[in-house]
Amino acid sequence: MSYSILIVDDDDLNREVMEAYLSLEGYSVLISGNGYKALKIVNSEHPDLIILDVNLPDLNGIEVCKILKADPQTNYIPIMMITGMSDYETRQQAIDAKVDLFFPRPFDGDDFTAEVKRILP
Repeated sequence: MSYSILIVDDDDLNREVMEAYLSLEGYSVLISGNGYKALKIVNSEHPDLIILDVNLPDLNGIEVCKILKADPQTNYIPIMMITGMSDYETRQQAIDAKVDLFFPRPFDGDDFTAEVKRILP
């Protein structure tokens, strides 16, 4: 079975790096550069995992997470928040939004793929 993973990040290079690691592992990868598009993709494609950046140009990752976790149609989808912002306040906001895993950037590719495998249902 091939898992479908949605990457939500406004930085092209970050998306390309994560997509490369995930594609090598055989995952089907969906891409979004902003929060509103991500919500549309989630509702139409129902990915198995969402990798979500905090800083997005329209709706930030914390808000996207809150919306998805409050909806019975999407609250079961694990969310891995990946960000360079690892301060206490950001971590606490992510926890309050019910993120399933907070993963700091920069990251090691092996650690990244190991955490993806661990969090997938």
